[in-house]
Amino acid sequence: MNRLYELMSAEMDGFATAQESARLRSLLETRPDAASELERMKGVVAAVNELHMEDPPASLKQNVMRAVRGNAPASRRARWITSLTAWMKGADFRPAVSFAGGAV
Repeated sequence: MNRLYELMSAEMDGFATAQESARLRSLLETRPDAASELERMKGVVAAVNELHMEDPPASLKQNVMRAVRGNAPASRRARWITSLTAWMKGADFRPAVSFAGGAV
């Protein structure tokens, strides 16, 4: 069956040799399942050809290049840790430590 798909694909793509085209026609005449499969494949190709290509976002190239260079923006966790560390540097923990130690 794999060879059959190869013949069908080559025929649909326009790369089948005269000998391959003749072999495929012979198979299609004797195998109704192969003929229906070829029609199904043609339908899939036609549907794919009708798909609209979406344009990538304008920032895609910049984001990819940044990631490749290792300059990717900090992850959510890294940003959270950085924010917490900055907050802790400015916080006064003496009352909390005194309370926890039973000094109050």
